[in-house]
Amino acid sequence: MASIFLYKIEAPRDGGSTGTVYRYEIDNLGDVSINLDQPVSPMPLPMEDAAENILVKMEGNTEKCTVSWKITDKARALFKQKTAATSDLPSSTQAENDALYANGISTNPNTNVTTSSYFHATNDNDTTTPDTASGTVDKLRKSFQGKDIADEYFLVLPNQTVMKGWVMSWALNVSGSSPVVWNGSFTFITGNVMSIYDADSPSEPRDIALHAVDNNGKASGESGFSGATTKLRLRWKAPTDTASNIVKYNVYAKTDTTSFVLHESICVHADGDCGSVQNLDGAVSGDSNYKEYSFDGTSNKKYIFRVTASNVNGGEGMKSDEVSEVNP
Repeated sequence: MASIFLYKIEAPRDGGSTGTVYRYEIDNLGDVSINLDQPVSPMPLPMEDAAENILVKMEGNTEKCTVSWKITDKARALFKQKTAATSDLPSSTQAENDALYANGISTNPNTNVTTSSYFHATNDNDTTTPDTASGTVDKLRKSFQGKDIADEYFLVLPNQTVMKGWVMSWALNVSGSSPVVWNGSFTFITGNVMSIYDADSPSEPRDIALHAVDNNGKASGESGFSGATTKLRLRWKAPTDTASNIVKYNVYAKTDTTSFVLHESICVHADGDCGSVQNLDGAVSGDSNYKEYSFDGTSNKKYIFRVTASNVNGGEGMKSDEVSEVNP
């Protein structure tokens, strides 16, 4: 089986402008277990058989992945580390491409993996240092310990979609009968990390979409479309919770070769530290059912967007889905 890769994207500390990316390669796999919990509550009806049981879905799903492996002395480094500006921290796609390249897979249906792999010998701090078993355990304890809710983890399993979330727990143990071989395991949970203090932060913006549109803000297939696209239209609907308390929307953008950066924060309510207020309702096409934002970038270049909402208490909510389109 090809190697498994775990990435930790450490956010800048103490107001700094650079973060750190750690990568650990597991090439001595023991077991992988993926568990998807989809809870429902049964509500049996009187005088009915089991087939008429009503199943009530009140909770979301939870996906966890547990990985176990042997930690031994290695003649090559399994750790990689790189300090990078916030704008250069990798996305999940870049992590996937990097893992493919490290596994010797040089092509990808959607991307040139060779040129977009994140780690290279010229910028890697650990290319020549062999890893001892005890040194590996020490690095895992120190470098891969999550401390900030802005930190991110990516888990790349061979032939699986990249998992983004958090490492819930580590178990690292050694036996007296074999003191040179450690047993390692961790449990990874997919999702977005939020502080308990942000519990009233908005959920993600809904129904996000990105289209190439004409000068009137109309996309192909919409009434009034002129047939000539000139820009991109990003649109979404407000979160279903705390929508009336939203102060601003935060638009993040990236390309295939860059990481997400905050493109613009748009104030929609004159509260908090917001400045000039803009009305986003139908701002591009005139369709007031959507919040809309116009973007005009480099011609024939693909852009990827996601949006968050911030409320009056200053809490930034969950990220929307990612959407992409080629700029006309």
